[in-house]
Order: sequence, then structure tokens, then C-alpha cells
Amino acid sequence: MEFWVLDLIKSAFNQDGYADFDVVGDRTLGLAEVCPHCNTPLGPKPWQPPYSMKVNGSRIGDICSSGHGREFLVSPRFLDIWNGAGFEGLEIIGDEVGFTATSSDAPIPCGLTVVRYGHALTRLDHEKSGMVVHKRVGCVECDVSQIPRLQCIRVVEESWDGRDIFAPSGLYGSVLVTRRVVEATRSNALSNVHFVHQDDYFRSQDYS
Repeated sequence: MEFWVLDLIKSAFNQDGYADFDVVGDRTLGLAEVCPHCNTPLGPKPWQPPYSMKVNGSRIGDICSSGHGREFLVSPRFLDIWNGAGFEGLEIIGDEVGFTATSSDAPIPCGLTVVRYGHALTRLDHEKSGMVVHKRVGCVECDVSQIPRLQCIRVVEESWDGRDIFAPSGLYGSVLVTRRVVEATRSNALSNVHFVHQDDYFRSQDYS
């Protein structure tokens, strides 16, 4: 199985001049997803409504991200393509978003929907990924670990549950998608969507 990393980092999206958003005010957070075997949190707590945002810029792409959390905004076109293809793994939260004025004083965007990806117990193959583990936090089932170095991404295929978008266990901040998501995105020319192939992904982080 071949995967790509969906780049939802705010600075990366700005490279093409597309808008991103900042959270306005305090966020209300829900309960984090946890491993059903050891109760270890699998990632950050989800943002709960109401959603209050400030959009920075007037060029709205098919994805709009803040670079924080698991929530991002998608266009009606993105949602139509996603639902029409029957993709799995994206929670459609809704479009009840409170926008403030954008930094460019452009019209406040409408029709954008808040969505959220989930965490999976899909584990990485340590040897094939060139993975260095600083400390394992979870159990053998979730394999939540501090990973200072990763040379590429190779998942343990029997641990994959079939989702088309998910955060793999222990790889915080990284969102994987399947080939068919990449193909649908490119064939429909969805804007402001960036992918990194699993062979080209690299991580180096200091846990000392």
C-alpha cells in the first residue's frame, strides 16, 4: 500500500498565496482519542464548536488550514468530490463557522465546511521506515512513541483499517492519504492541496 502525506502546515499553504486562518478567542476542546488497549492519547484534543476564525487573505483554496489541530476548512467542491468518491476517514463537522473580517478586507468567505481527520492504530514499520524510537509511550498495539528520526514512511499493512485519510499511530502532525485521494485531487485540479510521497518524507527532531 502506497501513501502520501497531506501537507496541512500553514506556512506551506501560503507559498502559493492562498488564505489560511487563525483561531479567534479561546478554543473549547473535547476528549482526545485514546488507544483502546492502553488508554494512551493518540493525538491532540479535538476543537469543539463554536468555531471562530479569522481568514488571512482573499484567495480561498479548496483547503484552508491553520496549521494547528486536526480541523481544517474545505470548499463545497472538495466535499462533493470526497463524498462522491466514497472516501473514508474524514469527519464532516459542518459549516457553522464564525468568520471575522479578513486581513485584506475582502468579503468574508461562505460555504466552507469544517472537517476533521482521525487517528488510527495504523503503525509504522520501524525497520523499513528507518525509524529511531526515543521512547515508547503506548503499548505494542498503538506503538505511540517519541520518534526523533524517520527516513521514510512504511506502514504495517495489516494494521491499516482501510481509511483514506488518517494520522498514523505515534506520528503526530502527519496526515496520510491513499493513492486514490491523490489521484482524485489531481484529476479534479483541487487547489491548495500539497502532497509528499512516503518515500520523500523525512523527520529529524531533538528529544534531548
